[in-house]
Amino acid sequence: MACFDKMEPRLRPLGITIHAGEDFVHLLGGIRRVHESVQILGLGEGARIGHAVALGIDVREWAQRTRNLYLPAGERMFDMLWLRRVALAAPDDFHSWLQWIDQEIVQLGRHLFSIDLLPIKLEEWWRHLHDPKSLARVGFPDGPAPRNLGVGQYGEGPNSLELVYRWLTDRAVFRRSQELQNINVENEVSLVQAVQDHVRGVVSSRGIYVEINPSSNLLIGHLGDLNAHPLWRLCPPPGTTVDAPVIRVCIGSDDPITFATRLTEEYQLLADALSDAGVPASDIDTWLDTARKSGLASRFTVPRSGKALTSLTQVGTYPAP
Repeated sequence: MACFDKMEPRLRPLGITIHAGEDFVHLLGGIRRVHESVQILGLGEGARIGHAVALGIDVREWAQRTRNLYLPAGERMFDMLWLRRVALAAPDDFHSWLQWIDQEIVQLGRHLFSIDLLPIKLEEWWRHLHDPKSLARVGFPDGPAPRNLGVGQYGEGPNSLELVYRWLTDRAVFRRSQELQNINVENEVSLVQAVQDHVRGVVSSRGIYVEINPSSNLLIGHLGDLNAHPLWRLCPPPGTTVDAPVIRVCIGSDDPITFATRLTEEYQLLADALSDAGVPASDIDTWLDTARKSGLASRFTVPRSGKALTSLTQVGTYPAP
């Protein structure tokens, strides 16, 4: 034990990587999953988010090609409650949407639980759903079912813990949560754009990296070609400007066996895409080298030697990679 006490704490904390923002129906849902991952898991400097393409999609183009969008009522409720939290915590840009958001939440609450519920009670319901102690109080996952969950705090009707219990056990509530809601995305373009910019700012300011896997995204995300990849809006090549905050990206290969690729091939694919777009060779090299350094700076392994590598970030008080 004495020899361990004399050792310097040179090892980094465990790194965190989260897969979020790739698979979604409504673009809001993809953005929400990225933001909730950051908030709930406390992601910070050096953490990675896998894919996160929802942050780089052109909102207006997405809305124009999206027709007859249908979303389960439960999913829509989670999106609206998240929007309400963002609107209350973010600058004044979102405050004009609060009344509409609250109306949507009340209507969805009535549909799901067959009673009128205030947004503040449904917000408390959501928080209980993400709290292990609250879930244990309603008997999840081991039971038994509780006899008395207390008196409601906001208005009449069941309290938020009773809503959690109904959400987990009531078959009628489950069926209604799966009923599809028709969404007019054209009416929500400005809101989605504002919240996408906001979440990009959060990810950028926290020093979180987005891990891009070109072949995987091309095949799974139905991008058509890599020139249309959202990563160019997340982290544009030299000489290109975007209105939203820039996010640091690193390159990965995802599952090399499934996608029959290697990391070197992924870099080559991106170099070819930049070349096809007319980006000068020197700017291509600069962009790829920045992505390479980002990968080194956010890697989860310890250095193989004592040599310090040039990096883009410092992680806590530990030595740079």
